[in-house]
Amino acid sequence: GIKLPPIFKSFYSVFKPYFSVEYYISPKNNKSTQFTRVIYSSLKLDSYTIEEDEFAFDSFKELEEMLTFEPNNKDHLKELLFISNHGCWGGLMVGIGAQNNDKIFTNSGAKPVTFIANNIFELIQNMVVVHHEFDEPWIDKSKLYKKWGEKSWRISEELK
Repeated sequence: GIKLPPIFKSFYSVFKPYFSVEYYISPKNNKSTQFTRVIYSSLKLDSYTIEEDEFAFDSFKELEEMLTFEPNNKDHLKELLFISNHGCWGGLMVGIGAQNNDKIFTNSGAKPVTFIANNIFELIQNMVVVHHEFDEPWIDKSKLYKKWGEKSWRISEELK
């Protein structure tokens, strides 16, 4: 019975897949390891680090997860739909009511719900991708490759 707001619906159906973290397969232990992260920063800097992330953005939720998520305090979060988790309790929410339709809010722990953008596109203007340092300092990013359909990057043995 929930109708997605029009601007958020457009964003979700077209751009959501592009907001994901990147992983590489570590040659040391053959495990998938994160090396990028999408952060939100209202600061206007020439370059960013993970420390500038103002609300520990994880990723946008899948549609089914958004529609089935039950917040602890339903009255406090009425007419809001959780669209992303934070690194700690809280997340991003989009307004689904008549008064707050398409507006973006954040909430974290005991802090009150805070308005941060008029719509999702205004929010993502302040999002950037940052790179973590590789666990193996000898890895050169130009040596990364991914086969069709793979989710994690690999390191070319020929280029080591």
